[in-house]
Amino acid sequence: MKIISVIKVVGVVGVAAVAGLTVGSTVGAAARSHSEAGVSATADGKPAPVIAPDYPTNESGQTYGRIDQGVWPEHEPDLILVAASNGREGYVAKATLDEITGANVSTLEEAIAWQEQSDTRADRVLIPVFENDGSTFLGSFEITKTIGEQLVAPDTED
Repeated sequence: MKIISVIKVVGVVGVAAVAGLTVGSTVGAAARSHSEAGVSATADGKPAPVIAPDYPTNESGQTYGRIDQGVWPEHEPDLILVAASNGREGYVAKATLDEITGANVSTLEEAIAWQEQSDTRADRVLIPVFENDGSTFLGSFEITKTIGEQLVAPDTED
């Protein structure tokens, strides 16, 4: 079973981990408050630009790759590498993943609305996994709702 942990940061939710394959990036004001977007620091503390990864691009113009290559959410690829529940590696659409995890919210109002909707969502959501072309279906990626670090067991029939 693939698990995504969800962290709430200043009313904004970000992806913390994706299937053990990738490391997510915190989204929201808290992440950006430590430095300007696009700016990093060298070992001696001097400002240095953050260079966005050079992801490959498919024929549809979508970038694809691992989520941990980007420093900021804006640096993440359009298609993110995951392992489908059938064991096959493929890609999920960042937009779909962000919508389900709340990583696309940018205001307190959006965060509150997302949280209210989240309370009514299923404990388990399956999203499609594709080849790097973004359209050839390979399987499904499972996102399981968590409360803190406690996994919510999906409803099962006896």
